[in-house]
Amino acid sequence: MDLVTEQKLERRERILEAARQLIAEHGYDGLTMRDLASHCRVSVPTLYNQFGSKGALLTYAVEAHFGGLLSRAHTQRAHGVRRLVGVVDVCTEEMLRIPRYYRSLMSAFLGTAETVPLQATLARELSTAIGETLAEMQQREQLEAWASPAVLARQITAACIASCIVWSLGGLDDRSLRAAMVHAATAMTLGAASGSTRGALEREVRKAQAILEQSTAAVESDEESTG
Repeated sequence: MDLVTEQKLERRERILEAARQLIAEHGYDGLTMRDLASHCRVSVPTLYNQFGSKGALLTYAVEAHFGGLLSRAHTQRAHGVRRLVGVVDVCTEEMLRIPRYYRSLMSAFLGTAETVPLQATLARELSTAIGETLAEMQQREQLEAWASPAVLARQITAACIASCIVWSLGGLDDRSLRAAMVHAATAMTLGAASGSTRGALEREVRKAQAILEQSTAAVESDEESTG
């Protein structure tokens, strides 16, 4: 890689990092290309030349974060139930590291037409990571032979994405986000599990369920006190 190309890539990453910071502070709707340009000490035309639009900038920011994240999910060293939960944890740990940023990002991401292809790509990659885990479980006779790892993985992915959307809208607190995603992954898998794996999955389901029940009780209590 020549020096000019390396400098361009470094500047691009600095801009993306600055965009993440500003989104965390002001939300996606509060981010303007002019403010970002001022923050990065570049011209507004430079930003448009680099990314094309605010929506495209959002796409690059999400892709840079979640793309690497899902690559880590593919390389989980654990097996069976631990690997399944680990894939979920890779996603939730990063989102809860900067929750304000990711809530704003998620809301904007889902409402921006330019991000639709990336949404499909990320969903497919998460489904693939989960599907590989389920296929390995099936090879180890931890999942019934009739079960389709690919179909089950897509259903789990859909449920996890739904949990993220609810969380971004304030319907789940931070602790409940992980619980909701783990519950979806393990409860769905439990229906097709075999042998001792059923016990391991049930323990995970019960733990996640207890957290969700506590969260629901707290919300209902707040509603009663303010009603």
